[in-house]
Amino acid sequence: MNTSTREIKSVFQDNYTSLCIFAYSYVLDKDNAKDVVQDVFVKLLEADSLAHINNLEAYIKTSVYHSCLKFLKQNAVTESLTKAEERLASKNLSQESQLIKEEESVLVLKELNLLPSECRKAFELCVIHGYKYSEAAESLEISKNTLKSQIKKAYRILRESMNYVQILWILFDV
Repeated sequence: MNTSTREIKSVFQDNYTSLCIFAYSYVLDKDNAKDVVQDVFVKLLEADSLAHINNLEAYIKTSVYHSCLKFLKQNAVTESLTKAEERLASKNLSQESQLIKEEESVLVLKELNLLPSECRKAFELCVIHGYKYSEAAESLEISKNTLKSQIKKAYRILRESMNYVQILWILFDV
């Protein structure tokens, strides 16, 4: 069967949308799918001889399939580089975050050491170590209400000496 320009245009008009949907199932991007399909038709129109093609529609669908695979292979290198760059950036960010967190922890520890000893002990047991008020009060041999007062006092002192948001950020990973 001799394939003419007219037949290619006819197949293009009849099958373009379905071929784009077919290509999209592989490349997962509408614009790239359209580009792949259009490139196949352009190559067919530019070809010197298409006498070897027996079934034009099947040939075009197979060509679209192979073009999609070629597209994916070409973009896999780019994507792997992009993912590697993202991982590297993420690693650098997490290292920076870790350093900042360590610096902030040192700052909080310095401020905690400046608290009166009763406040510091109550604050450390309940806020840092997660003890319940009743457990901490029993451990310190004070009443539950005294413990709460000591914790409030510790927060007030810390709030005055530090930015309150920093305290929350450091202690609770807000």
